[in-house]
Amino acid sequence: MMKTIDGLVNLDVSELIINDTLCLPNGTAAAPSLKFSSDQDTGMYLQGANNICFATGGVDRFNLSDTSILAARDFNIVDSSTGDVDLIIQNNVFPQPKMAQSQEE
Repeated sequence: MMKTIDGLVNLDVSELIINDTLCLPNGTAAAPSLKFSSDQDTGMYLQGANNICFATGGVDRFNLSDTSILAARDFNIVDSSTGDVDLIIQNNVFPQPKMAQSQEE
């Protein structure tokens, strides 16, 4: 079913298959171009060329560009199966990966 609200087309579908490019407007942190119907200021938007951002509550939280990865605040990446913290990011500093050490026989 298709509805038009405030000039926007809303599709009510259970599955959408796109066989070509999906083009979206750039959006902003306050109004992301890819968002949720129940939370209009949370989603993904394009801040500029080669710069994808994720917003929650209308605020830029995570920014991926062709030259950097920026987070709005410190965060931990946790293994959901064990609860162990696998990676800690502080002050937008990503730790160097640990190199696998070869074992001599």
